[in-house]
Amino acid sequence: APTSIVASSTGYIYTTNRTSRTITKITPAGSPSTLVTFSGSTNRPNAPVFDTAGNIYTTHYDVANVVKTTPAGSASSFGSGYAGPNDLVFDASGNLYVADNDASVVHKVTSAGSASVFATLSPASYPRYIAIDATGNLYTSNNIANTISKITTGGATSTYATLASTPGNLVFDTAGNLYTVSTAAGVVYKVPSGGGSSSTFASGLTSPQDLVFDKTTSGTFTSNYI
Repeated sequence: APTSIVASSTGYIYTTNRTSRTITKITPAGSPSTLVTFSGSTNRPNAPVFDTAGNIYTTHYDVANVVKTTPAGSASSFGSGYAGPNDLVFDASGNLYVADNDASVVHKVTSAGSASVFATLSPASYPRYIAIDATGNLYTSNNIANTISKITTGGATSTYATLASTPGNLVFDTAGNLYTVSTAAGVVYKVPSGGGSSSTFASGLTSPQDLVFDKTTSGTFTSNYI
């Protein structure tokens, strides 16, 4: 079953499938094919993102790895030193940032694959998801601390918001407000631009897992469920 989804710049859809340990490529006409199958029963891909060359990157939490897969389906490890990588985001310069849940750090990986610790969060943070704003600051949702951290372009960390329950995936609207789901509480939280007190944006949801904005001028907000 697909667990994560991402669209390429050419209109193809890609899904990561934890059970089959595959990445599926779906044409604009809806025809699916397997791009790559990962060996090993626990080598499960997640959190796919693209670079500008069309390579797809995935976290493999259970084997503490990040994998780069070319458009032709050739897969190789990308970077090293991870403990429990869970989510990925690129900056405008092509650097990849890895939210390492188990180590409570964020790694920076250059386009050449050189990895280093970019920021260290408090030991009880456990950053699970990561996002980037328009000016290059990073944000992590910390699933034990019930906080969102802000990490500046220089690597300085601070608490951006404290929530009533565990935050999940993060997305920004065009005004700079930050949204996150709480699967356990069944709500979507909104954090105003600049941080501070959060408010409940939507409630009464059944295990919300992910967030996305549509491209209409109304900025309609949708949440996906498993």
